Amino acid sequence: MNTTITIYVSNNCSESNKLVNFLEEKNVDYEKKNITEDKKYLKDLQTQNIYATPVTMINDQTILGFQKRKLETELFIS
Repeated sequence: MNTTITIYVSNNCSESNKLVNFLEEKNVDYEKKNITEDKKYLKDLQTQNIYATPVTMINDQTILGFQKRKLETELFIS
């Protein structure tokens, strides 16, 4: 199964940093969209009524915040 992972992060956000570090540690491929650096990504989130980062989108599943256990479950990693 081909998994598409997109993360939305912002600058100076410790939870965003934790998410990026976690995915790097686990060698997970992902596309990073920084809402601080590109307001278009912020608008993308706002159209879904999401107003905080980080956000992880795995196929059609959305995970708000840095939820390590949920990420491990969704990505089949430990």
